[in-house]
Amino acid sequence: MLIALVVMIAVPSQHLSAQVSQAPMGEKMKKGRPKFNPKEIEKKLRKHLSKAADLSPEEQAVVFPIFFEMKAKMRDLHGKSERAMRRIYTERLTERDASRILDEVQKMRQQAATIEVNSYERMRKANISSVKIIKIIKADDRFAHEMFRGMMHRDKKKDNGDRYRKALRDKKDDD
Repeated sequence: MLIALVVMIAVPSQHLSAQVSQAPMGEKMKKGRPKFNPKEIEKKLRKHLSKAADLSPEEQAVVFPIFFEMKAKMRDLHGKSERAMRRIYTERLTERDASRILDEVQKMRQQAATIEVNSYERMRKANISSVKIIKIIKADDRFAHEMFRGMMHRDKKKDNGDRYRKALRDKKDDD
């Protein structure tokens, strides 16, 4: 009787584990996630910056090479900084090692700030108005914010404030 019970429990669990192992790992996650396309994002960013800063085609020809060169250099420095800081979790570091990493990270962040300042100065020297440069900075920040929000809320339905309006209506009905 005991042997029959063990066999009855073991056979279905083996069948279930075989079914689970047939499905590729992460298939469910890939289903709803759009592929990352850097060229598409750059295209959207160019359009967003052009519109927000009201850049003429001539200004775009000056601003975009400087702007995207700056972004590439800053992305590279940020990656190096993150890799250096990640060492704290993968290695047993002494206080001295951690201090060296911190100095290195601070240096890279200062370099990134210098690159940003120099890039905006290059735009000024190319006769791009300060107002437009500020609009470019704000538009870039806003674009990054919207991209992040899109990633965070991609699985949720866009309700364009409907939930908020519904909550207000419900509150009025309760009063």
